[in-house]
This record gives sequence, structure tokens and C-alpha cells, in this order.
Amino acid sequence: MARSLFLMPGYFAAFDFEPSPGPFAANVLLISVVYTWVYNNTDRSLLALIGFHFMENFVGQMTSLPRPAEPIGIGLRFLLVLGIVVWFGTQTFRRDSTVPLPPSSRRSP
Repeated sequence: MARSLFLMPGYFAAFDFEPSPGPFAANVLLISVVYTWVYNNTDRSLLALIGFHFMENFVGQMTSLPRPAEPIGIGLRFLLVLGIVVWFGTQTFRRDSTVPLPPSSRRSP
């Protein structure tokens, strides 16, 4: 039942890709921390986020891990997120604790 709700018509990934909802949700949650870290540490660069997302999708499409390896991937992402949180803190994921201003706020009058 959950799998039928998870995969909607028109969903595209690799031709035989059917992610399990639990590990997929864990990966999305963990990678969102990494996306936030990239965004805040590149002065809110959307191009950096797009490049990172492309790289992640490209590697995911070109390589395939067997289902038993999913916990290893989740564990590696968890270690990456743990490293980011320990090294950069929990407030802004930056060492200097300042959040960069959006580009529109940085313009000179």
C-alpha cells in the first residue's frame, strides 16, 4: 500500500528504481542538511545548489547500489551530517554564525 502511494504516475528515476519509502525519507531528511550547509556557505548560491543536486542525481543514475547497501549509504550520510553539525554548529551551519544576505539586500543605494 505505501509503495503504491509513494510512486505516482509520471515519476521518473532509473528505469528499475523503486525506492523504499523509509530509507528514501531518511536520505531526503539527511541531504536537506547538506543542501542548507552548501547554500549558507556559498553566499546563498543557487547555482552551487543546482550543481550539487545535479551531481547527486548523476551519480545516483550512473551507479546502483543493491538494497542491502542502503543502510550503509544512510550511515555515511548521517556521518556527513553529524560532521557538519559538530563542526559548523546547529544555528546557521557556518563557522562565523552569520547568515549571508540575499543578493537583493547587498546592493548599494
